[in-house]
Amino acid sequence: MKILLLNNYDLNRTLAEWQEDGQAEHQLWGITLLDKYEIKADIIQYQVYENLKNISQKLKILGDLDQEIRVVKQIYQYDLIYSGHYFTTSLLGLLRRLRILKKPIVAVAFQSPRPSFFSKIFVNLSIAGNDKIICLSDGIKKHLEDDFNISPKKLEFIEWGYNTEFHPPAPSNIAHCRQEGYILTAGKSFRDYDTLIKAFEEIDFYLEIIGYSDNILERLNSIPKHINITLTLALDVLAHLPNNYQVNQLPQNIKVLEKLLSTAQLLPKYHHAYAVAIPLALPEHKPYNTVGLSSLIEAMCMGKAVIATENQDMGVDLEKEGIGITVPLKDSLAWKQAIQYLLDHPQETQEMGQKARYLAEQKYNLGNFTQKVAQCMHKTLLNSGTDSK
Repeated sequence: MKILLLNNYDLNRTLAEWQEDGQAEHQLWGITLLDKYEIKADIIQYQVYENLKNISQKLKILGDLDQEIRVVKQIYQYDLIYSGHYFTTSLLGLLRRLRILKKPIVAVAFQSPRPSFFSKIFVNLSIAGNDKIICLSDGIKKHLEDDFNISPKKLEFIEWGYNTEFHPPAPSNIAHCRQEGYILTAGKSFRDYDTLIKAFEEIDFYLEIIGYSDNILERLNSIPKHINITLTLALDVLAHLPNNYQVNQLPQNIKVLEKLLSTAQLLPKYHHAYAVAIPLALPEHKPYNTVGLSSLIEAMCMGKAVIATENQDMGVDLEKEGIGITVPLKDSLAWKQAIQYLLDHPQETQEMGQKARYLAEQKYNLGNFTQKVAQCMHKTLLNSGTDSK
C-alpha cells in the first residue's frame, strides 16, 4: 500500500528533526514504522502556494487548501490519504462525502468542535466524509458519536505514545530525587503555570518549569527563588517581556531560550525529576481537546508519577490507572495538597512511576499505535473497494 500524508504542521521538518536526534517521532503519526506493515508513506510538502495557505488560515473551514489541492493533483499515485489532523483535510472530506474523491481517507482526531447548528453542518458535510477517524482519546470518540452522530463504524480509539525503545525510563532512585530533585513541568500549549506557581509558594521543594505561558510573563518580578523557569520563546515573543525587564537582566532562576529543548536535552531533566506536573488552562473555545496528552505520555514513558489538571478528554485516567493524581481547574490549594502528598509518600510515588512506565510499554506507545493504524488502513482500503497497487 502506498499512502500520502499531510498535516497542520510541517511534517518534513519534524522528520528531519527525528532523523537528526530522535526528536518528536511520535508527532510523525507512525510513518517511521509503517513499512513493517507493507505501507509506504510519502509526506506532501507543507507549503507551495502562499496565497492558498493564507486563505486557508482565514477560512479554516476549508482545511489547508495549499496541501489539499496538490493532493488531488497527485492522488492517482496513492492508495489512501492519511491526515494527521482531520481539520486539515476538510475539503477532501467533503469531496469524499460527495463521492468525487475516489481514494479513502484515514484521519487523526485529537479535538472535537463545540456542538452548534453550524458545527453540526460542517461535521456532517466534511468530517463525516472520512472513511476512518482515529481518535486519540475515548472522550473525543464519544463526543463525535454522541454530539454529531458520526457512525461508530467510522470511529476508532487508538492509544498514542512515544517509542519506548528509544526513551528508556529514568533511574528509579526516588530517595535521591526526593532530596536533590524537583517537580518538573514542560509545555506551552494552554498551560496554567500561574496556579502551579501559587501552589509552590508554600511548598518547600523545587519546581522546574520548561515552557511558556502569558501568565508567567506577567509575574516575572514575583517568582520565588525555589522555582526555576526556562522560558522557550521565539524572538518575536521576547518583545512581550515587561518593559522593566531585559533578557540579560532577568533573575538567576529565570532563563530564556529561543527554541524548545530537544529530546536529548530534555530527557536528563526527567531523570532528576521527583514527579511531573501538567497544569492546564483548558480553552473555552476548544472545550473538547486532548490538551496535555503529549506531556502525559512523555512522563509515562520516563516512568514518573503525574499530577494533572482534570481533563476528561485527555485519554488516560491517572487515578484509575494508579499513575498519579488529578486536580480541579485553577485550584492552587488542590495542587498544593497533591504535591505535598507525593512528597510525603515517596514509595507510593515510585510505584506510580513504575506503573506509568509499564502502561507505556504495554499500551501507550508508538509501536502499538502504528500497528493499530496499519490494521485500520488495510481494513479501510479493503472496505473502500479500491485495489491496492
